[in-house]
Amino acid sequence: MLTPTLYFKEMLIPSFSILLPSLLLLLPPIFIILKRIKSPSSKKLPLPPGPNPWPILGNLLQIGQNAHISITQFANIYGPLISFKLGAQRLVVASSPAAATAVLKTQDHLLSARYIFQITPDRALHDQHSLVFSSECGDVWKKLRSICKVNLFTAKAFESQAILREKKMKELVEFVESKQGSVVEIKDFVFTSAFNILSNLIFSMDLLDFVGDGFNGIKGPFKKMMDLGLTPNLADFYPLLRRFDLQGLIRKTVIYKNEVNSVWGILIKERREIRCEKGSASNDFLDVLIQSGFSDQQIDALIIVSTKSHSLTTLKYHFGHSFYQHLFQQYVSLNSLFFNFF
Repeated sequence: MLTPTLYFKEMLIPSFSILLPSLLLLLPPIFIILKRIKSPSSKKLPLPPGPNPWPILGNLLQIGQNAHISITQFANIYGPLISFKLGAQRLVVASSPAAATAVLKTQDHLLSARYIFQITPDRALHDQHSLVFSSECGDVWKKLRSICKVNLFTAKAFESQAILREKKMKELVEFVESKQGSVVEIKDFVFTSAFNILSNLIFSMDLLDFVGDGFNGIKGPFKKMMDLGLTPNLADFYPLLRRFDLQGLIRKTVIYKNEVNSVWGILIKERREIRCEKGSASNDFLDVLIQSGFSDQQIDALIIVSTKSHSLTTLKYHFGHSFYQHLFQQYVSLNSLFFNFF
């Protein structure tokens, strides 16, 4: 399946020091398998221009580690719509406003689904019940989109969330200030605050804390699940390898996902019981989903996607960089002066 996309995920470009030894061992069998199953019609696809791919590897080595720089250079040669091969996968990049408009506006219904990484245990579930990863804009997708729009993304909803965001930011600043003179991992604390904003919108409670294991020990397995999701996976480049799980990523992800799901399950079960006894409970997003008739399985898929969103991943990544740590340090200092002054 041809999967055009507007942006290039850095996680798709592996650390070659990690994957190269395994890849070299697997090249001969992969080459034989691909040759046997390759469809004659695949050569006739009307693909955009792009650099000539190498056998088996595709354009992986040509793109390298700095994907954004390489793609910019290729755009100057081949134009705003470029075709790449990442192993056995096809990637189409739209790098101009006009091309992006065609992808996001003109052909948005055809190209709306995001790529579901091979490490995801319940790929079919995400395809059927996820607002982000669903391959078709059917009735369930439209219903979910309407619910999210009304309860999360309207001006009124953003205004009601402002107090929560301010509260969590103040808690973060005060906690970091209390650690003055100590070495701290800013990215973990920022991630905790952002995660708790989401958990309050969904469950009306904090699920993580700055110290400790969080609600019912959720912090450890959730962080491990996120780290596994960012690990370069050979199966993303060669989907035929998914069934073998050569790196053990799917097996480990299932273990941690079940631990995390057990926490969701407790909260969802309690909320359903409260609703049966007293009616509406908290009027949060979980209440809305239950009232709208979503099953526990559907709710679980939605929560997993929202809490593992690329925004949270990007936030944690950037606050691991010294530049953003310095900016945050200045912000904490200014706020400390402000609170002390008043």
